[in-house]
Amino acid sequence: MTLASWIDAHVNAFEAFFGTARLLVCDNLRAGVTKADRYEPALNRAYAQMAEHYGTAIVPARVKRPKDKPVAEGSVRFAANQVSAVLRDRRFIGLAELNEAIFEEVGSINARPFQKREDSRQIVFCRDEKPLLNPLPSVRFELADLRSAKVAPNYHVQVDRNFYSVPSALIGQRLDVRVTSRMVEVFAGGERVASHVRLVGVRGRYQTMTAHMPEGHRHKLTDWTPNASKNGPRLSVRTP
Repeated sequence: MTLASWIDAHVNAFEAFFGTARLLVCDNLRAGVTKADRYEPALNRAYAQMAEHYGTAIVPARVKRPKDKPVAEGSVRFAANQVSAVLRDRRFIGLAELNEAIFEEVGSINARPFQKREDSRQIVFCRDEKPLLNPLPSVRFELADLRSAKVAPNYHVQVDRNFYSVPSALIGQRLDVRVTSRMVEVFAGGERVASHVRLVGVRGRYQTMTAHMPEGHRHKLTDWTPNASKNGPRLSVRTP
């Protein structure tokens, strides 16, 4: 379980429930808890930031105390067994198709009436539990990787073998870079000076804003295009 997977699992769960729980009881895995302690456990910094973003508190389960969260453990085991029994003989092409089938089966389980009492899991959730959830924040939490990069003479910084422009006046300076799964943001002295959509699955590409170019380069945009050289860098130029 990587830190990114651990955080994404929580975010996706909150969005599936259309709200956030007031309290989370988690296991003591390294991605969530850096130091297990009965009275003062130390949380992973990113995990704590996620909890603060969604306005929830985290209380790790005590080590070797399965009764701290028996209902969750039993429910997960029940759903996993039910879904596995239905899908065990089917073949899927890709993770997206598998996830879609799992969502359908989980929805069917939740809509199924209880055997020994009225209603279903879906009805109980909507009637009794959903009103107690905190509302989702307007902005989705994203795990960020903080780095530093020096601005090259061509006024770009390198991130994962791709290049992103910054104002040309910052050439030669070392700037702070915040990288998420979707964005690359560059900061100088705490001020954001550039923001780009992150290039994923490619290498050697350029993301360039015309406002970052020196005046002389703006007049030569027609000469600096992706087709200017078959072996040259691929450039994506956009206006602010």
